[in-house]
Amino acid sequence: MVLPAYDLSIGMGEDIAGCLNYYGFGDPVNFLAVFSNMQNGSIVFCISYFLRLYLAGLALQIYCREMKLGRIPSLVGAFLYIFSGFAICGGGRYIEWLSVLFYFPLMLAGIEKMIKDRKRSGLFLFSVIYGALCGFYYLYMSSLALAVYCLVRLFSLYGLKNIKNIVKICMRSLIWYMTGLLIAGPVFFPAVAAFLVSERNSRITEVLLKRENYIPNVILLKFFLVDSIMPSAAYNYWNGIVIMEWLAVIALFFLPNTRKRMQLKTGILFSILAVSIPMTGYLFNAFGETNNRWAYLVHFVFIVSFVSVLTDMSENELPSIRINRKVFAGVVYTLVLGNIVVNTWHIFSETAPDWEFIKMNEVHQYTDSPCSVSEIISNDTDFFRVSNDSFTGINERPENIAMLHGYYGLTYWFSIINGNTQNCVDRYNGRTMEWRSFGFAGDPHMEALAGCKYYVSPKILDSPEYEMEERVRFNHTDWYVYRNLCYMGMCYLYRGDISENETVFEEDAETAYLHMTSEGVLSCEYDNKKNTFFCRTDSDQEEMLIIAVPYHHNWQVYIDGEKGEKERSGMYTGVRLQKGTHEVRMRYSRRDCPVWMCSGFLLLWLMVRRGGSIILRKKVNGGRFTDREGGNSEV
Repeated sequence: MVLPAYDLSIGMGEDIAGCLNYYGFGDPVNFLAVFSNMQNGSIVFCISYFLRLYLAGLALQIYCREMKLGRIPSLVGAFLYIFSGFAICGGGRYIEWLSVLFYFPLMLAGIEKMIKDRKRSGLFLFSVIYGALCGFYYLYMSSLALAVYCLVRLFSLYGLKNIKNIVKICMRSLIWYMTGLLIAGPVFFPAVAAFLVSERNSRITEVLLKRENYIPNVILLKFFLVDSIMPSAAYNYWNGIVIMEWLAVIALFFLPNTRKRMQLKTGILFSILAVSIPMTGYLFNAFGETNNRWAYLVHFVFIVSFVSVLTDMSENELPSIRINRKVFAGVVYTLVLGNIVVNTWHIFSETAPDWEFIKMNEVHQYTDSPCSVSEIISNDTDFFRVSNDSFTGINERPENIAMLHGYYGLTYWFSIINGNTQNCVDRYNGRTMEWRSFGFAGDPHMEALAGCKYYVSPKILDSPEYEMEERVRFNHTDWYVYRNLCYMGMCYLYRGDISENETVFEEDAETAYLHMTSEGVLSCEYDNKKNTFFCRTDSDQEEMLIIAVPYHHNWQVYIDGEKGEKERSGMYTGVRLQKGTHEVRMRYSRRDCPVWMCSGFLLLWLMVRRGGSIILRKKVNGGRFTDREGGNSEV
């Protein structure tokens, strides 16, 4: 059995896990999609959205319970957590962002168990596996925060005199962490590999050497200190740090110092400093760009501080403060919930600027396609692509509609795209790193080289290269289906100077087209279940077979049953053929996936066997850690 690893309907053809893992491919919650169809898809989407919010709140309570914080304060903190600006603003647009709100608290709760040497590493292992399945982007951010968290907790609990124990715990945690990555390897590592060959080139040296990136920025601090509590700034990811959180943080610095409070104060001060320094944004985004998507980490620090202060006050652990617990709790909970309602209402109100929500009865306008309405395209059994103008142009982004309807197109908007594809698209459109393609704007020669047989547009064309075949009605507008008379198929032969085909492809489509021919290509088929192209050619001279699929090193080429070589021809894949009749098979293969999975389970098995017992089962000081003051501690 061959598992589909490549889909020609994703963009112009992409690795499934490599491209879609950035959007949560592998997240177990997404398995709810098996119950969706074109009619109820929006309902399933909403259910998964609220399910993710529920799981995030549950995860925060698990962490709070591990830290011995109050049950009711933890519940209030959970509401703050799931209605933060990051969850509502970010998660409302990009639902996959909500996954990190679930597994990040579990990572910290799991590492707490390991720090306290309770021999229960399952929660930590589960959280790492879950995070790796959901996407490397937020797992990377969470891992950086996890490293800082571990250092603060370990040195606070053990002190400098117990370096040996600290090193043991760090090594044990690292082994469990790597095991989680290996188990999730079939999804995680292809995603990382796709990122490394994508057009998202890092600018590490430029960013690190820029002095301004290390200087605190007052504007960044203003966004955090002021806009976070202003409903008018609903589209700031910091929004949602409610007034009660700030009051709790202020109160924290006036309360008597304990080891727990010192750690919280350290986290608060470190967070505020990190927010004000541009380098932090670059660091959490792997130096490719800077943004505030790591805001969930700051929300977490503030919410835990809030829950801790609320626990101390509600349990009357502060003798100098005389309050009625029920009155105090009622006032706090009312203010918190009221603040949440105000912020959420503003975000979802019709007066919210630059914020677009789709009404349930209008969802079809964003998920349907005129290409699917066309009878000519639907009934054509040939193997081809379709080019089209943008359907909605929402947020100036093209639609990812082709993969919903199972046809092959040119438009896409994905964050991780084959670098060869995007570089060629950018050069054609005069852009740089747009991570999107609006097609080739009705350029018949570029479309022909891409294997486009039809061009769908609401415009009436007066071009000898296009012939109108059909008129369809879509979104109350007439759309026209044109046949591209330059069409040669998805495979064709290049009969020019082979050594120059790469430059011709990228700079002059019309010249390149003049050197192409479909004569000699006997057949071209694609089996999407087996990730395989089949081509048969017959030529009287040495030629280059061009297969209009983006070049990628995972493609394996076989010529007449023997292993062959492939070349990059512009963004496409070229195969040199000698004179005569040939059968070319090109298969997309990720042979390393079973290796990663087997390695993960093998390592896990070795760890729990006697050979790994020295690291995993050996107790530190008899099963409980001893703090630097000589006493046993749980927090």
